[in-house]
Amino acid sequence: MGSRKEMRFGEQVALWVMPVFGFLMRGRWSKYRPVKAEDVAKKMRRLSEKGESGVHYILFHQS
Repeated sequence: MGSRKEMRFGEQVALWVMPVFGFLMRGRWSKYRPVKAEDVAKKMRRLSEKGESGVHYILFHQS
């Protein structure tokens, strides 16, 4: 998470909870599993190299 001026309590809790319990997120909840920023950046780069225009929604299990 990036630094912010304001504190977001829910995000702070998620930063501690998700790495520990993220593996429990299965089925319809799998889209809420934590994803590393590095993985997001790699996927964004691969998609940008395809040259497709428009808005794209990529779910974790699709990457």
